[in-house]
Amino acid sequence: MNWLKGSSVRAITGIADSEHGNVKDIFEAVASYIFSGYFEAIAPDYPAFSQWITGDSMQGAAQDVLSYLAGGAATKRATAVMDALGLLEGDKLRATKSRYAITVLDILQAKGHGQVVNNSELLERVNARLYFKPDSYRLEPEWLLVILASLVHSGELELSVVGHNISASDTTLFKTVSFDTLKDFKHIQAPKDFNTSAIKALLEMLDMNEGLAISIQNGDDGVVRTMGEKIDDYIRVILRDQQNLKDRLPLWGQHVLEEAEAQTLNNKLTETKIFLEEQQRFNTPGKLKNLKVTVAEIEAQTLNLEAWREYKQLKEVVGDLTPMVDYLKNAQLILAEDDDWQEQAKNIQQSLRAGLLERNTRLDANFKEKMLKQLGELKKAYIQRFVEQYQRARLTLVEDQVKAKLISDSRLISLETLAGITLLPAEHLKKWRESWAGLQVAESIEPKMLEVNPQPVAFNPRANTWAGQAKDRLYYLDDQLDSMLKEWTLNLKNNLADPFIQLDLLKASQKENVNSFISSGKLPEPLSREFIEEVNKVLSGLEQVNISIDELVSRLGKGTPQSVEEIRKRFEILIQEHCKGKDSEKIRIIIE
Repeated sequence: MNWLKGSSVRAITGIADSEHGNVKDIFEAVASYIFSGYFEAIAPDYPAFSQWITGDSMQGAAQDVLSYLAGGAATKRATAVMDALGLLEGDKLRATKSRYAITVLDILQAKGHGQVVNNSELLERVNARLYFKPDSYRLEPEWLLVILASLVHSGELELSVVGHNISASDTTLFKTVSFDTLKDFKHIQAPKDFNTSAIKALLEMLDMNEGLAISIQNGDDGVVRTMGEKIDDYIRVILRDQQNLKDRLPLWGQHVLEEAEAQTLNNKLTETKIFLEEQQRFNTPGKLKNLKVTVAEIEAQTLNLEAWREYKQLKEVVGDLTPMVDYLKNAQLILAEDDDWQEQAKNIQQSLRAGLLERNTRLDANFKEKMLKQLGELKKAYIQRFVEQYQRARLTLVEDQVKAKLISDSRLISLETLAGITLLPAEHLKKWRESWAGLQVAESIEPKMLEVNPQPVAFNPRANTWAGQAKDRLYYLDDQLDSMLKEWTLNLKNNLADPFIQLDLLKASQKENVNSFISSGKLPEPLSREFIEEVNKVLSGLEQVNISIDELVSRLGKGTPQSVEEIRKRFEILIQEHCKGKDSEKIRIIIE
């Protein structure tokens, strides 16, 4: 027990006061403590592990590292092993920094170019056990395998086992090949020489200087990292553009790319993306020694990238044209369909479409400039046309004063009073008022607003039913007051003069006014509500029959050629249908 002086079993084993350990663990811990001095003497460079590892757990710990090298997660035990073997720099795997790995590489280099180092040349037998460098390192085959696998992962060598030759590009085999097969490897060998022509082609494909291939051969990690970043960027942008490609570059209500062309490009991008993803694993100079793609394969992907760059150029052209085209597309919905400007727009639209379909034309800078110029001229023509039509459809300030006077005109006042008579078409007066309200004074249009908005004011020529100038419409409304008042007055006179009408029903005070009106055709002044009420009373015996213009046109043949006799028959049938069961003497037909 003198061996334990200055310490305790719990301190040696790491078992807490509240815990119990099994006999086997305690025995191994104590034995390790007792023989540590002796072991340091015979193996001064054996790694020191931060975790407790025994002969029984050694294989499991090594397998943890192999699983990590195959692409899995690093367990705490795997990290402890790699740290003890000097394979880590911080938290990054740097196999060539390990003294054990350097020794392996020195042995391999000493064999000469193209030679291999067999299993028996690395492991020596000592008392029925195999060790790597038993006089200093005394590494078990499990730890040697970890060292070799790390060098394979870094692209520094290849490991030959039964059925496989494992290189940096297929480290997943460390997880699928049995541990014993890996541990009993046949030999190690240096990776094949750099495929300089392929590396140069790959650099050129990534828009990098092909001369950097020399730096890669000299072990420059920085160049390889830049290549990896470029590849990552390409993949990210390709994925984004594949999504954008689904829209096929819309412009002026059509697609710039035909569906077949878009699908072909999408297939090329998918092919190139897969190719680039395969190259991501070659992320060290050593791994690039295992680059197996040919120059022809890289050139094929370069052509795909060229097609992609053409698409990006075309997308930029479409992007430059889109603001102007969108403006004009909206302008087409504003001007009347039969406007002369619409024909100009259609011609330029067809010219633009034809140019964009022609691959040799659409990327020509002259084509884009030519189209932008034509579109700009079309836009100017539209602005001029819009302003002209707007000014025609709106009143000046002077004309607006004339409009204001109409609303207080004596003729309108008389018509509004007469509208109280049931048999008079009050709907005509309502439409007159709507037309009057539709006349608006012209606002000032800010030129800058019209440059960005084809409809900066509430005016749409296509929806404007009045073709003439606003002032002509104003004068027409003035004339309408005369014609309506004349027609209504005559209509009322004729109805009151009908023998059927019993004027005796009128009050004495109004009978004289009505008789005077019938004889002179002049309405009494002032035109009173009492007069209207008395007239309605004597006309109440008449029956009003309304026939709309639409029904009249429809029943008379909808504008198709008809004989006089056919028109007569159709009209008689219409009248009979509407007047059926009514006294024809009392009927008054109103065409609405």
